[in-house]
Amino acid sequence: MDVRVLGTIEIIDPADATGRRLIGADLPRRARQVLGVLAARHDRVQSKDALADAVWGEELPGNHAAAPEHYVSVLRRALQPGVPTSRSFIVTRAGGYVFATDRARLDLAELRAAARVAEAEPDRADVREEIVRLARDLPFTEDEYADWAAPARAEVKAALVGALLDLAERAVDGDPGRALRLGRQALELEPYAERGYRVVMRAVAGLGRKDEVLRWYERCVRALTDELGIAPAGATTALRDALVVTIEGGPPAFDRRRGDRRRASRDGTAGSAAGPGLGFGREPEPGSALGLEFAAGAVPGPVDH
Repeated sequence: MDVRVLGTIEIIDPADATGRRLIGADLPRRARQVLGVLAARHDRVQSKDALADAVWGEELPGNHAAAPEHYVSVLRRALQPGVPTSRSFIVTRAGGYVFATDRARLDLAELRAAARVAEAEPDRADVREEIVRLARDLPFTEDEYADWAAPARAEVKAALVGALLDLAERAVDGDPGRALRLGRQALELEPYAERGYRVVMRAVAGLGRKDEVLRWYERCVRALTDELGIAPAGATTALRDALVVTIEGGPPAFDRRRGDRRRASRDGTAGSAAGPGLGFGREPEPGSALGLEFAAGAVPGPVDH
């Protein structure tokens, strides 16, 4: 079985000659949510109480232990008709149930595995491409506001944003157009990621667009100042200055409106913290962008991937 939860739920049986395919809308709502909880917590046993709490919350049915049993039975019949319970990918174990990924392919499990590899191997561009390919959307679109879906959605978003920005930084020297596309995708997902604004600024500078360097810097200022009440990091302002110097061949003017926190020199120009040698290569920041650090329900803050 091929179970896809990145985006809307889709279940495909590759062994079926008719190409049998189900989507989340084909399942009863509670059955779909039971499947979602098991998929989000794959390869970990979920007790009947835990399943009931996740799916029904404060609206627990009278016999809340029997309700998960009923919907697991519904899922088994709908997803694997004619398959014995002993061979189902929803395995009964230790008084609960587990989505066993050794019995069914799950795209979320594959993305998590790729994210772990990417974290351990910063130079593996192919793994980052795989993350972008798999994450066609955040998981569980049908239940995006459910509490049980929030941790997995935040986890996938963090992995995808990190992969997009890693790939953008790799492309910025040789293919600034691609770097711009990837950086914009990342910022659509995470508009507070300063690292995203920096890579986009470098990409448009590589395309010779000075005005866009300034516009993207202004967008960064608005996102951080207006929404979060903080100024951009010194590295972001210094990069803007260095890019303008590179394009114009002269120092940028001091401008308090853009959040500069440096002093103007005696001749009226602003000193650049980056120095004249800053180029368009990969940012000299340590660490990987692929840590799955977003906690469910956290208040959005500045994310410097």
